[in-house]
Amino acid sequence: MAMVRRPRTLSWPVFLWFFGGGFFLSPLGAAPPTVDALFPAGGKRGSEVVLDLVGKPGSKEKLQFWASDPGLTWRPAEEEGDEEAVGRLRIAEDATPGAHWIRFYNGDGSAAPQLFVVGELDERAEVEPNDSHLQADEVAALPVILNGKLNRRGDVDAFAVRLQKGEVLRAEVTAYRIDAPLDPLLRLTDAAGNVLSWNHDSFASLDPLLVYRAPRDGVYVLMLSGFVYPPQARSYFEGSDQTVYRMTLKLGEKERVKACPDEPEVIALATPICGVIDEPGAEDAFVLRAVKGETYHVGVRAQAIQSPLVGALAIRDGEKKELAKYDNPIGTNPELTWKAPADGDYLVTVRDLRRWGGLDFRYELLVDHVRPGVEVRVGTHAWSVKSGGTLMIPIELVRVHGHARPVTITLHGLPPFLSGQAFTIPGTMKNGQLIVRAPEGLEASSHVVSLAADDGAGQPIGVDHVFKGATTDQGGLLRNVLSDFLISVAP
Repeated sequence: MAMVRRPRTLSWPVFLWFFGGGFFLSPLGAAPPTVDALFPAGGKRGSEVVLDLVGKPGSKEKLQFWASDPGLTWRPAEEEGDEEAVGRLRIAEDATPGAHWIRFYNGDGSAAPQLFVVGELDERAEVEPNDSHLQADEVAALPVILNGKLNRRGDVDAFAVRLQKGEVLRAEVTAYRIDAPLDPLLRLTDAAGNVLSWNHDSFASLDPLLVYRAPRDGVYVLMLSGFVYPPQARSYFEGSDQTVYRMTLKLGEKERVKACPDEPEVIALATPICGVIDEPGAEDAFVLRAVKGETYHVGVRAQAIQSPLVGALAIRDGEKKELAKYDNPIGTNPELTWKAPADGDYLVTVRDLRRWGGLDFRYELLVDHVRPGVEVRVGTHAWSVKSGGTLMIPIELVRVHGHARPVTITLHGLPPFLSGQAFTIPGTMKNGQLIVRAPEGLEASSHVVSLAADDGAGQPIGVDHVFKGATTDQGGLLRNVLSDFLISVAP
């Protein structure tokens, strides 16, 4: 059930607030919004959704909005005191499908950014009560995306689907990957409640993916529940205002990927090759035309595209002698850095480490030259500077493959009353600080800014914050990098 937690009024005159690396006293009512979750957590392109902000968003009049995709726009609710309608989110017809960052902020600071997923299928909210197979919410047509919330401890959401014999149902849950504090469990039962199939984790994450072929005509019930994440020493099903989810229901098996040709394919550098280990024990081979002394990076992606493949990589010479390999069972995305001993054709082979295979065992192979490079990072998504004060933004460089160029950092989007000059980090250093100064007499305000880096090599370098959700493990979100930041001015 979709609900918004009613903001509570503070009863003391001041409170301590932590932001941007320090504590300071804030008067009553002067505080940034808090948003712990969005409901729904996504919507269809070309639609408008009533968006509930779980947390303490504060005054609608002062609330401001930013999204990482320009196709997402916000309109505050017009009815005063309507707690169920904080505002409406418009999703443009040309909005980019996928996960996007949304940030709500006011003059005092920013709420934690949240993920909102733009879809292309019809969507609707769950209909309560749907707590068991006997009260299942009937899904009339597929495909569809269901938006719901396990909003109390012990909650189970049930959905009934009518299938014909031989039809394949695919049900995919998105909850953990949008930072819901949940390790979801998905079960499929018949109309009498007998469990026919279940899935707890997919190959890509803790979010389940269930595929089932109906043995006969009839009604089948999907039952979604879950345990608290990060895990705790308790065994009951979890639920809260923040436990939001999206469940995609489709008919049909996963789209099949064309198998690699029998004859080895010549690798084009920096061009991904899509393949599939379609039979147990199979191995795909590709020709790498290498130059003596050149160093190459060879990588395989499997987990990121929801493949069960546990990849094993090898490089062989013309006599099929193994020159390098990666066959570590930990992780499913193997990679090699290899220096060619001579000019010639070499074989790059891909297989499943366990010698398993099937039409779902897909992968992407990418081979390219190893070049010096640099990643530029900041440690947070928002900062605060006091009127008359100075803000120091720490910058971290991650240099790889011998990168030793000086890197110049610039700040964009700063209002004219704040000053922040570009600065250069020498080639021998990996850290620096960008300085922002605020004059006296400023009122509270917040401003979306971005950072850019340039090492003189002719390619733009983004400056990112590697975002970790409140509950999801590092790298586990649908989108893990944030490239726009907020600077707030405190009087």
